[in-house]
Amino acid sequence: MDWFSILKTRKKYNFQMMKEAIRRVVDELDGESIEAFDLKKKLARHYREVAIEFGDKGEKAHALHKTKQLNSLKPFLKLMRNYGYEPEFKRGAAGYMTPRGLGNLNPISPSTTWVKR
Repeated sequence: MDWFSILKTRKKYNFQMMKEAIRRVVDELDGESIEAFDLKKKLARHYREVAIEFGDKGEKAHALHKTKQLNSLKPFLKLMRNYGYEPEFKRGAAGYMTPRGLGNLNPISPSTTWVKR
């Protein structure tokens, strides 16, 4: 998956600020594992800091608005894979049934742990 295919979502982020926020989180983690919910909180905090540090007025407002919703940080989680972090699914994280059959087999839930490979 390349960097730009991730950014083709409806939620627009400044790509350079995203990369800088992810670099800061990876440096802070230093190879340790982290749960998905805590990772989203760290990403939101670092993205806000980067936006305040480098962004203009519109980017600051956008960062403050978007990072309040932790589910909007899915593109950040996908980019974490480029730094060697992979989700490690807990047992019992099987899929769910939908009217059309089996749903998502490996949902990234708040209890999913991200591990450095």
